[in-house]
Amino acid sequence: MLTRCWRGVETHTSRETLEQRRAVVMEPEEKRLATLVQQLNTIRNDRAVKKREAQAVKRKARAKDVKKEAEWREKHSKDERKKRYREQGQEEKRKMMKTH
Repeated sequence: MLTRCWRGVETHTSRETLEQRRAVVMEPEEKRLATLVQQLNTIRNDRAVKKREAQAVKRKARAKDVKKEAEWREKHSKDERKKRYREQGQEEKRKMMKTH
């Protein structure tokens, strides 16, 4: 639903509620049911918000763990490469000594 604000710019407003759209007065039973539906929707939305927040916390913790593991792997593989190249260099040096 578009409305104009005081500056003349069109803005979106929230949807009209059932009570705002209805032209007739609700019966007590209808009103009770509408209230119940609204309460159920509120509960569902609150649960969804809590779930999204919990997922965000889990994603953040997971990203931290993944980063830590990646750093460990990088360091570990770097150390392994250094060790392997050092051994290759020493082996080549021994071969050079044997040939001369």
